[in-house]
Amino acid sequence: MLTRDPRAGLIRWRMSPAPSRPSPNVSRRRLVDPGMRHVLGGRRRRTRRVLFGAAVGAVVGALVAGCAPPSDAPPLAPDAHETTTVDCRTEGTWWDLAPETSDAAVPVPGRVPDGFDAVAALRCRIVDLPTAPVNGTFPPATVQIERWAGDLGPLLDALADADDPVPKDLACTADMELVRPLWLEAADGTVIPVRYPRNACGKTKPAVTEALERLELVAVTDAPVIG
Repeated sequence: MLTRDPRAGLIRWRMSPAPSRPSPNVSRRRLVDPGMRHVLGGRRRRTRRVLFGAAVGAVVGALVAGCAPPSDAPPLAPDAHETTTVDCRTEGTWWDLAPETSDAAVPVPGRVPDGFDAVAALRCRIVDLPTAPVNGTFPPATVQIERWAGDLGPLLDALADADDPVPKDLACTADMELVRPLWLEAADGTVIPVRYPRNACGKTKPAVTEALERLELVAVTDAPVIG
């Protein structure tokens, strides 16, 4: 291509780059060797299968891990035994006058057995706890029994929970929890002492008390004298 330089009055020859054009009658797919295209396609399919299989395996593994109980979970407590009288000594650490040695006559709190139709929850509370002996002995403590009624479903669900597993090197506070004895009453008047599920430090889980106190407190009666 001839051009004129107005400054020098000269005619110069300049080559213009040819515009790029696609190769006539040749598609982009045909520019790749058919054999190589087959190899590349096979690799892509295998890669997709591997990624899909890994994703499915991860999901299945997560579901199995979520449903399986922890291997170090403590065993479930035995079922509670039915009786006819509430005994407010079932939680031996809830007051200072609890006997230092276990008494075989005191029922052991346990899980709610299948078929026990609870209609009310009963919880012990201290009204007066002597702090000093009189003539060398402590006077009897004054204890009352609260009666809670309503929808016991959330309370039963909380009581059915298992204890938390205890991890290694766990550090817990040294404070002592005063656990108030809890009983359930059936329609026929039989009662059972129930056990609070515990966390890893041995403290009661709050769900039981929270569910209990959402019920209606319908009565408070004096418990037999304990001393």
